[in-house]
Amino acid sequence: MNWRSILLAVVLGLSLSAAHADISSLNETFAGHDRLVEHTETHWQTAYRQAVNLAKSPVPQQALPVFESLLSALAEQDHAFSRVYVRYYTLADALSQRPRTLVFLQDLATQHPTPRVLGALNETRLRVSSLQRSQALAERLSAQANQAALATDLYTLTG
Repeated sequence: MNWRSILLAVVLGLSLSAAHADISSLNETFAGHDRLVEHTETHWQTAYRQAVNLAKSPVPQQALPVFESLLSALAEQDHAFSRVYVRYYTLADALSQRPRTLVFLQDLATQHPTPRVLGALNETRLRVSSLQRSQALAERLSAQANQAALATDLYTLTG
């Protein structure tokens, strides 16, 4: 072998050794990240189950602040945030707490203007606005003697 081949072999050996060290370091970093994600996921799912159990209890309104805490903590995690938001809004709607959700989401969107939070805020605004318009229509209909039955049906639909 000539000296160029020897030098090339040494450089190649050192490069492969460094690449192997980089891969090992990267694998350790990924493993640490995976453990953190798993811990975080387990933690929010446990809190989510507790909130759902509260929602099913005799005092479901106690679940709203728990859901709000979860939503605040999960604002940067799209999938988890969406899952909790759906349950939160459904409960708030059933408890006629729609305005509360709007105020909460406005505050959250100020702190975390992520696409998911902003989308939840817009969806909530649309739903609250639509229900307010429906209720106003039902009130106008109930004021008319010949529309009382229709007003009652509209009240029933809008909750």
